[in-house]
Amino acid sequence: MRKSTQGNGRASQPLRIDFEDQRASSSRRPIDVRRASGIPQPGKMRRSSSETRDGRMSAVQPALKRYNSQHNLLATPANASTTPLRGLHYGSTRSQGFSISPFSDGGRSSRKSTYSGVGGVKSNRIVKDTRPLMDKNFLQQEMQKITSFLIKQPHSLSLGAKGINLRQLTTKLFVEIFNFLVGFLDEYVSVNMANYVNEIPLIMKKWGYSGNLNTSWLKTVNTPHALPHVVGLLSWLVSCASVAEETDFEEYTANCIQSNDDVLDDADADGFLYGNAKVYLPHLMTQYKLWNEREEVAEKNEERRFIMELCNRNGVSDEAMKECEIAIRNLEIELEDPKEQEEIAAIMEEDKRNNEFLKDYNKALKYKNQMEEFINTYETKLEEEKLKLSKEEEAVRDLQCRIMELKELLSNQVMTVEERDKLQNLCTELNSSIRENEEYIALVSNQTFSDDLQMANRAATLKKRTQAYNKIIVMESCWLPELQSLMDETNYNHPGAQEELAEIESQAHKLKDDIQNKFEKLDLEIKELQSKVLQIEERKALTLQEEHLLFEKVKEYETSIEAHKTQSREEIAQLKKMENSLKSSNEARISCDSLQEAKDQLEKLIEKREFGKAHIMKLREKADSFFKQSVAITQGLFDRVSKAESEFERKRQALFQSTEDAIEKTMKETATL
Repeated sequence: MRKSTQGNGRASQPLRIDFEDQRASSSRRPIDVRRASGIPQPGKMRRSSSETRDGRMSAVQPALKRYNSQHNLLATPANASTTPLRGLHYGSTRSQGFSISPFSDGGRSSRKSTYSGVGGVKSNRIVKDTRPLMDKNFLQQEMQKITSFLIKQPHSLSLGAKGINLRQLTTKLFVEIFNFLVGFLDEYVSVNMANYVNEIPLIMKKWGYSGNLNTSWLKTVNTPHALPHVVGLLSWLVSCASVAEETDFEEYTANCIQSNDDVLDDADADGFLYGNAKVYLPHLMTQYKLWNEREEVAEKNEERRFIMELCNRNGVSDEAMKECEIAIRNLEIELEDPKEQEEIAAIMEEDKRNNEFLKDYNKALKYKNQMEEFINTYETKLEEEKLKLSKEEEAVRDLQCRIMELKELLSNQVMTVEERDKLQNLCTELNSSIRENEEYIALVSNQTFSDDLQMANRAATLKKRTQAYNKIIVMESCWLPELQSLMDETNYNHPGAQEELAEIESQAHKLKDDIQNKFEKLDLEIKELQSKVLQIEERKALTLQEEHLLFEKVKEYETSIEAHKTQSREEIAQLKKMENSLKSSNEARISCDSLQEAKDQLEKLIEKREFGKAHIMKLREKADSFFKQSVAITQGLFDRVSKAESEFERKRQALFQSTEDAIEKTMKETATL
C-alpha cells in the first residue's frame, strides 16, 4: 500500500491562515509590520495567556479560520506567501514517514476536539453534500475519474482493469479500492470484510466527509441504489489522494527546517517566517504544552523569553520595540474613531441587506419555477382526472338505471313460500359451490405459483443456453457470415415466439443444405484437382524419361567430342611427320612435282584440321546449351509441381477440417434447438 507523506499533525480540516481573511468582519484593520503568529491562541471561552499581548496584538492576531468554500478538501492556503507556514506543501508520495490522518494524534489531551496539531482549529464541520450524485452524466464522469486514477497507479493494475461499474463491483473490490485510496492519506488506516461497515463511517466522519454514510448501502455496495453513494465516497478519496500525490513533503521540510538566523521580512521569500525553525518549533511546542496545562504564568514567561531571544538574535533594540508599540496604539486610536466605525457598520449592514435580498430573490425565482412546473403537471393531471370522472359518472348513471329497474322488478314480483324455499336451497347450493370454487381457486393459485417458479427456472436455463448459442454463432460467423441470420433474439413469452423459432429452424436447414451443396461442390473440385495431380504426375514421369534420354544424348555427344579430339591429335601428329618429311625432302632437293604435291597435301590436312576444330566447337556449344536448358526446364518443372502439390494438399486438408467442424457445430445446435 502506498504510504502517506503528511506528518502526525491532525489535519482533518484545511486551515485558512491568510492574514487578509482573518480580520474581523466589523473592522478595517491594517496589516501589521509583524506578521501573524503561528503560536496556538485560546478560544472564545478562555482569555489569553498574556494581558499585554491582548492589548498589543488583538488587532492583528484573530483566531485562525478554515476555508469557507472548501470544507471537505485537503488543500494548501490560498495565499501561502503571507502565512507563518508558507513553505508547507501537503502530501508527497515520495516521502514514506509521514501521515495526515486526523485520528493518529499520538496521545493528545482531551482538547483534541477543539484544536488541531497546528494552530487553533475548531472541530470538524460537516456540511451537506451538494454533488449531484443522482445525475447519470455526473455519475458516469466520476466513475471515469476513479477508473483513470486507478489505471495510472502502478500498484493498482488489477483494480484499474476491473473499473467501477455495477456489473463488476463487489464488496471485496470496494474494500480493496477504499484501502488503496486511504493509503495515500494514512498508511495505518485499513478495513477488512468483517469490520468495513462500522469502520468506514467512523473514518470518513473524522476526515470530514459530508456524504451519506448509512450502513444500509455499505452492506450492499453492488446494488443500484448504493452505486451513487459508492461513487461519491471513492471520488472524494480520489481527489484527496491526487492532492497528496502531487505535493512533496520533503521540499516542505527542507524549506521549514533551515539554518537562517535572520528574520525574513520579504513577503515573497521562501522558508519559515522567523528564520530558524529549530529555535521556533521547540518554543511553539512548549507554549502549547503550557497552554494545554493552563500554566498561564509559565506561558507568559515563556512568551517573553522567546520574544527577547528573537530580539537579541535579530538585533532588535528596546527602543524599536517601544516605537512599534506606540505605532500600534496610534493605529488602534484611529480605528476607534466613531465615524470610521459607523461607516464600517453601514457598509456591513448594506452588504447584509443585499445578500438577504439576493437570497430572497433566488428563493422567489426558484419558487416561481417550481410553482410553474407544479401548475403544468397538475393541469395535465386535472385533465386526466376530469376524463376519468366523466367516465365514472356515466358508469354510475348506468348502475343507477339498472338499480331502479331491479327495484321496480322486485316491487312488482310476488313470491310464494315454496318459491322462497327453493330460492333458499338454491342459495345454499350456490354458497357451497362458491366455497368449492374458492378452494379450487386456492389450489390452482398454488399450482400456478409452482408452475411460475418452474417456468422462471426454465426461462433462466433457456436464456443461458441461448446466450451460449449466440456466443457460438458470433465466434463462428467470422468465417461464415451467413450464421449471423441464425442469432436467437426471440422473446419466448411473446405469442409469436414459436413462429420465430420455426423461421430460425428453417433458415438453419436452408443454411445446412447450402453448406451441403458447397461441400459436394468442394468434393467435385477436389476430385478434379486429384485428376489434375495424376496428370501432373504422369507428365512428371514423362519429363523424367525425357531427362534420362537427354542425359544419354549428352553422354553420346561427349564421347563423340572425345573421339574428334583424339582424331585431331592423330592428324596433328601426321602433320608434324609430314612437315619433318618436307624438311628432309627440301634438304635432299627433291623434284618440284613431289614438293608441290606435298604442299597440296599439307594444305588439305591443315584445312581438314581447321574444319574438325570448328565442328568440334559447334558440337560442344550445342551440347552445353542443350544441357543447361534441359536442366533448367526440368528443375523448374519439378519445383512447380512439388509446390502445387503441397499447396493443394494444405488447402484440401484445411477445407475438409473447416467444413467438418462447421457441419458438426451446425448439427449440434440444430439438435439442441
